[in-house]
Amino acid sequence: MKIDEIPNNADMEVGMLGCILLSPADVLPSFVSEHKCCADYFYSVDNRFIFDCILSLFNSNSLIDELTLVNHIKKLDGEERVGGFGHVVNLTHQAPSAHNWKYYADELMGYHIKRRLIETGREAIASAISEPNAAHALERIQRDVLAIAQDQSRAGEHDTPELVSEYLAKLGDSIGNPNAMMGIKTSFPSLDNVLKGLQRTNIIILAARPSVGKTSMAVCIARHVAVDTAMPVGIFSLEMSAAALVQRLIHIEAGISRDDAKDNIDKISNAASKIADAPLFIDDRSGLSVQQITAAARRMKQQHKIKLLVIDYLQLIRSTRDRGSRNDEVTEISSGCKGLAKELNIPIILVSQLSRAADKDARPPKLSDLRDSGSIEQDADVVLFLWRDPDYKMNDDDLVVPVKLSVDKNRDGLSGVKIPMVFHRELTKFVEGSICSDI
Repeated sequence: MKIDEIPNNADMEVGMLGCILLSPADVLPSFVSEHKCCADYFYSVDNRFIFDCILSLFNSNSLIDELTLVNHIKKLDGEERVGGFGHVVNLTHQAPSAHNWKYYADELMGYHIKRRLIETGREAIASAISEPNAAHALERIQRDVLAIAQDQSRAGEHDTPELVSEYLAKLGDSIGNPNAMMGIKTSFPSLDNVLKGLQRTNIIILAARPSVGKTSMAVCIARHVAVDTAMPVGIFSLEMSAAALVQRLIHIEAGISRDDAKDNIDKISNAASKIADAPLFIDDRSGLSVQQITAAARRMKQQHKIKLLVIDYLQLIRSTRDRGSRNDEVTEISSGCKGLAKELNIPIILVSQLSRAADKDARPPKLSDLRDSGSIEQDADVVLFLWRDPDYKMNDDDLVVPVKLSVDKNRDGLSGVKIPMVFHRELTKFVEGSICSDI
């Protein structure tokens, strides 16, 4: 195909229109609901006008057939626009069966995507020439390409009897096997019991004030999933470098602090070998936008089949908004992460900061303390808070610190549960239990 030829297929467009007219009650609602940009599938001006007329009849609850369509076109003085009424009357003869509509629709969607990509490419060239900031130009094109992918998403409708059957089957299995409905385990038994593991499509907000250990908790969970269960894990570390993160993982795995490393080289080496062999995939670029994270996460899912994604942390994700409040920006970010969790069908741990109010008031945190809250609370399926008892006075030389992990939101189970944890500062490692727990 020459570069100046625009991808289209007039025969497929005619076939699609014929299918609609053969069985409008069955084909048209499905076509419109499953294909978000269906009107733009028709590149031919004649065919697009015919489809718009059919939609007009549909939206007014009018009967749809060749005669009503011709009559509607006559009212709009559109005979010349459709290439004559003979073309309209012959549409049903161009489609062997209404059942073929899905094939025609998928073919037309392919041509439509190609046309949009060509247009986006032209805009990319123009933007590359005129935009003084290369990063802005790149981000704009990434956003446009992502929009093309999102616009092709099919209907979210599911067959209820099938969903009921699936759930009852899982429920039956769980009676004999309590782990049948368990999601990804975190290595913290009490937390797993409350959440039933990390469930697919869920956004798990893990929030705390600085220096309480929110990154360490997320890393501990990621290490357990990747090393102990061999499930692939993706990590976006927007603050800590990949090298520093790997060092932390090695010392957690070895149970040896950096200060004691020289006397325990064998243990460190064994731990390093386990971390090297673990399916952990770390992206430590700073200042990523939610669109960039989405694109990179899709690649991780495709190439490495990741089962869990950790993003550290929400407030460092850059918004693509040119204007608006910080709450608006965070709303864009949290809703984008929620959409990503559903698209990839995996749980996402989204680390977040808390506002200073929790420190100032010397109390346990609450949902309203989520910094730049926006829609974080709304989009989250689970909200976990890490906090130290306000009455606990920590000294600089304390190696173990008691910390509470509270489940303040749990869409599918109990909330308000507080779990005692111990933070081993030298190892940046959490252990469930009291201050006297063993590592």
